[in-house]
Amino acid sequence: MDKLQIIFYVRRNPSFLDANEYSNLVKAVENAARSPVKLKRLLAFQVLVHLSLQLSGKMEVESGVCSLSLLPSRVISLIMDQIASLAKMFLDLPQSNSEGFQEIKELLNLLLLIVREQSDLWILLLEKICLTAALIMKMHEDAFDGQQRDVDFEVNEKNDISLRFSFILYGFVAISVGYLGQVISITPEIFDKVKLLVNSVCQSCLFSSHTCIIYSLLLNCKFILSCRIAEDFRICNNNGFPHFTFCEDLTENEIFTLECAKKLLRVGDEWPAYMAGRHAACHGSWFAATLIFGHLISKVRSDIFHYWLKSLFQFALAERKIQFLLLPHYGSGLTIWLEKEAILNMFHIQEHINHHYTGSITEGIYYGKLSETYQCLFSSVEVLKAAAVPPVQSFCFQRWFLSLRAKILGTVGSILKTLLNVLCSISTDYGKLGTNNTGIILESVNEFSKLSLKLERLSHEFDLIGTTFIGMDTKSLNVISALALNCSLLAFCTGFAFHVPDLATTLMTENVDDFRTKLRAILIQNLTSRLRLVDDETSKMLAQLFEVTGPPNNCSHLVSRGKILDLGYEVRGILTLCRYAISEFIRMQSKSSGVDKETFLQVIEDGMQFLSNIVMLWISIPFRVPKRFFFVRPCIGCELFATTDVHKLDEISIPYGFHLSLNLCLQLKNITPNMSVQITKMYCILYCGSSFQELKHNGKNNGKNHQVYEAWENDDIVEMHNKLLHYVTESSKNEAYIGKCSTSGVCKTDRVIEVFVQFEPDEKGQGFSNCLFDVSHYPVGCYRIKWYSCCVDSEGCFWNLLPLNSGPLFTIHQLCSAG
Repeated sequence: MDKLQIIFYVRRNPSFLDANEYSNLVKAVENAARSPVKLKRLLAFQVLVHLSLQLSGKMEVESGVCSLSLLPSRVISLIMDQIASLAKMFLDLPQSNSEGFQEIKELLNLLLLIVREQSDLWILLLEKICLTAALIMKMHEDAFDGQQRDVDFEVNEKNDISLRFSFILYGFVAISVGYLGQVISITPEIFDKVKLLVNSVCQSCLFSSHTCIIYSLLLNCKFILSCRIAEDFRICNNNGFPHFTFCEDLTENEIFTLECAKKLLRVGDEWPAYMAGRHAACHGSWFAATLIFGHLISKVRSDIFHYWLKSLFQFALAERKIQFLLLPHYGSGLTIWLEKEAILNMFHIQEHINHHYTGSITEGIYYGKLSETYQCLFSSVEVLKAAAVPPVQSFCFQRWFLSLRAKILGTVGSILKTLLNVLCSISTDYGKLGTNNTGIILESVNEFSKLSLKLERLSHEFDLIGTTFIGMDTKSLNVISALALNCSLLAFCTGFAFHVPDLATTLMTENVDDFRTKLRAILIQNLTSRLRLVDDETSKMLAQLFEVTGPPNNCSHLVSRGKILDLGYEVRGILTLCRYAISEFIRMQSKSSGVDKETFLQVIEDGMQFLSNIVMLWISIPFRVPKRFFFVRPCIGCELFATTDVHKLDEISIPYGFHLSLNLCLQLKNITPNMSVQITKMYCILYCGSSFQELKHNGKNNGKNHQVYEAWENDDIVEMHNKLLHYVTESSKNEAYIGKCSTSGVCKTDRVIEVFVQFEPDEKGQGFSNCLFDVSHYPVGCYRIKWYSCCVDSEGCFWNLLPLNSGPLFTIHQLCSAG
């Protein structure tokens, strides 16, 4: 090991050794890699990896030929041989060896170091993995007497070793292919190697159907679809519309996954089946998820589990309806399989698939299918709402996420419906375009503007989800941030599809251009702020549009707080579509300059074609659920309690013309001792308007009797959280800002009082404060105060806190006259 001790100096100074000394050093390290001592082996392999990467192509022997003994490909072979030796050793052990499995993981991590530096070695590595896996499976199969899987599958130490090895290998391949999707494309050669490994595992007698379905999802995983979108954009129809070529592969892989799911359900082991369904949903394999969750509904006894599985089934069914739309040419094979296996009618569900789609999204079939999808998602939310009884308030993340998905798809349906209205109103001859038709077109253009603004707001709701659920895993945050970007992109395309300069003049109307200019500034700012995090080039490309719309003027919202943590396959398809959309808009913009009455209709038709294509491609982008969706424990949130009189805790009442003074208690809920953050300060925004009147409920005003409170259903959630964030930011700079009270006008007849309050939580998670509402001008009646809250942790990070109860109710009564 003396030579190993000087290796760190050699790594920094590759010319320190001559050729002979270098050759001797390599031999010494390779011999150390065969040592029976684990630490010595791992150190030797680390040295080999780092030397091979640093000296490959640089270190030459006297003959002028590169040293073949230390090429990265040679090191890959040595490491894979060591993994095979460890696996063979497991076969002879009486029990599982945790240290051995840990060593395999560390060796696989070393392999990742090599191929990340030498990307041309990925195919070689995957080929070696397939060969090594086949060798190991053959050794273990020979050790078993029985060859029957699933029914007579015997759980013993040998099986346990096989399963552990298979999942270690699965994790490595999944990470590898995910990295490939981030850096380069998934080539046919790489896909074939992954497919070979999957087939080897699924055909082996070693593994259960649960293992097989997990592996099958590697082929069906939508990262392959996302990576191939970039290639398919180069293949266009005559009208320049990208033509997708991946449907046949996806259909074949979908059927393969369904076959594995069917075998798994036949075994009757519900927990592995549920885990497989969860995995399928997280990979966007909605056909398999629908089959599994639908089968499990009748297998549970608990009411809460029944609600949960029923909701999952409705969710998966909704997404499956959309996937049917993506298989117009190759979907017949999948439909035949489903009909053959009686899957379509096993839950009394009718699915109709048209095998002769023309590809036009303005056909009624798309709007109808999206309407069905919306209803399924709505049903899924309602099922969970029935299960979310106080005081637990369960499934908050799930209900909010499903509600957002339903709102987005409902908005997409409205876009299609509006496109149909425009299509029916357009005449090829502008002279035949009557006043009624002109009004319909103008109304439709305005409707697109409203829909784009709605989508822009929904993108910020995804940001709120990312900052509300404390402790969310990184992968789930990536999915949430990608969905926010996806929503922002569709908002941009919808708002910019019908870019007609001087639209008001063209249609002889007023007050159109000013609104659309402000709207487009908001849309550009939203999308640019997100793209800047992941694709600076496209962000700069988008900035060219500021020459048209001008910079944002007094935009009320703050820059998005959503962050995409890596440029993996979650955003690859979205970014590709984004580049396509921006380039198409710039092209359309040049055509629409100087538009007059004669060319106006052509601009409208171009906008319709553009938006139709975008929506079609947008639907094609894979949708997968974040892992956090299956974390069903109650989320961290808070409840607000208010009083004016300690003797009447349940009743708040003041005479007409008086101010309302409130004693407040903000109580953190569902906090755990091992919580990842330590909350140091909490903040609240309370607001009330004269239009916030309600009926008094049983004389109790504090809102505790409300069964299920869903703060995300309030239309002002984004605006109020932005105000709260602004307050927290300003109060941290200036203490005089604390306790600020303001009045804003929601409409001409209503003045909304806004009060900001700060709390310092104690060891029980309780914070106390007070505030004063100027409601002296409010008429007699009963009013509900609305509220939102947030917190700052010990690291200075900002989090939103989900309100778990409705705000306090107070009554203004007429002051009795004396005498």
